[in-house]
Amino acid sequence: MKIAIVSQYFPPDKPGRITDELSQELARRGHSVRVITAFPHYDGGKLAPGYRQSWRHQESRGSVAVRRVPIFASHSRNALGRIANYLSFPISARVAGAFVKQADVIYVHGTPATAAHAAYVWSRRFGIPYLYHVQDIWPESVTGSGFLPARVSKVADRAISSWLSKVYARAAAVVAIAPSAQRLFEERGARPESIHLVYNWARDADGLAPASGTSRDGLTLLYAGNLGALQDLETLLAAVARVADLDGVRLRIAGAGVLEKRLKDLTVALDLGDRVEFLGRLGPDEMAAEYAHSDFQIVPLKDLEVFRSTIPSKFQAGLAHRVPIITTVQGDVSDLVAEHRLGFVARPQDEESLEAAIREAYGTTVDERDAFRERASAFYDQHLTKQQAVNEIEAILTAIRRAGEPR
Repeated sequence: MKIAIVSQYFPPDKPGRITDELSQELARRGHSVRVITAFPHYDGGKLAPGYRQSWRHQESRGSVAVRRVPIFASHSRNALGRIANYLSFPISARVAGAFVKQADVIYVHGTPATAAHAAYVWSRRFGIPYLYHVQDIWPESVTGSGFLPARVSKVADRAISSWLSKVYARAAAVVAIAPSAQRLFEERGARPESIHLVYNWARDADGLAPASGTSRDGLTLLYAGNLGALQDLETLLAAVARVADLDGVRLRIAGAGVLEKRLKDLTVALDLGDRVEFLGRLGPDEMAAEYAHSDFQIVPLKDLEVFRSTIPSKFQAGLAHRVPIITTVQGDVSDLVAEHRLGFVARPQDEESLEAAIREAYGTTVDERDAFRERASAFYDQHLTKQQAVNEIEAILTAIRRAGEPR
């Protein structure tokens, strides 16, 4: 097939990992693949070193042709900057219609959701069917994030919902990354027969040699991800403070974000200096070492409705390294953890509930922890590998191409 991939992010921007790995694997399988993306800007909200924005920039990544279009670079909590960032890419991408005009199918990596707008236009103009791979649930990801004023948020909710209903209805395929999101998309305009479930996969996880079992005293917990307002890390620190009577409980925090200083100050205020360590941003090899020495990973989020239909990427990453989970994410994540016995579940924004989960994990034996690891590995291998995900996406693209012939 001739496949056009639309994604606001592409390497070196970190959120472009899945698009990059998907494009390379599809090209390896013999498809002609080209990517339309923005200039890299994710880290710091500034244009990446070595790039200069232009309207005719083209590069290659292996056999994949990459066309970059200008974008308003912003990654802050400033509402106007974020809105300009979200809208500028689909507007710029539309001028690159000639780059995709001969494609058989279009794959849209939906983070942010506005990336789907260009594919929607091209579908109407050129008759090219598109697959919309929804990564973020909109409008909730925007209106529930708190960066828009309340009055603006209400207007945005109505406008985004109206636009998205057209995008869902027009899509030849809508792909969810979490089970309950499938029902949500049907309610919002997607045709039932067009909806599919494909889990995301972890970075460089296929072929990974995971760490062997654990046999240490105490309990080592790992949080790896953004240190932001939605991650509910204040509750995590409070819960760790409540288990001060347990010897050997350690929390290691890998990542960075806007709340880093506040969390470090809270660690001092709670007298957690000997139990909590901030590791900063870590590379893949460093993260693999952290997973190898962790008993459980923490997967927390605040109690927002939008999070019930999503699966954070750290869920897959930890399971790929055979690390069981303690989660406060309600909905799909908690259901999967409980159903497949992948760890322990606590209520979000509830330090007593999270304390109880930590105490339960602390009380597990070496054999029980090894059993958790085995179940984590088995679940990843059965449901979350890159090979399985690409197989499913390729099959969906093939099906929508055939359904659309002749154009």
